[in-house]
Amino acid sequence: MTGLSTRRATVDDIPAMSRIRLAVRENVLSNPARITEAMYRGHLDALGRGWVAELDGTISASAGRVAAARSLSWWAAFRCSS
Repeated sequence: MTGLSTRRATVDDIPAMSRIRLAVRENVLSNPARITEAMYRGHLDALGRGWVAELDGTISASAGRVAAARSLSWWAAFRCSS
């Protein structure tokens, strides 16, 4: 039986979110060093919100939303295929 759950991301989830982001095959970052832990922290707290999906206790997807100029935009939505 598979257990899938979603929850708001915390700073403790940043390593898993980064691992998922760097594993994508589309929209690959030309310079992975440009996305820093500080940027993740800002997007999880001050600038927006983030969520993770856990499959059997392992983070397998992440998404983020940015609040900017009174509108909401998706920052990212990624999943890990492995």
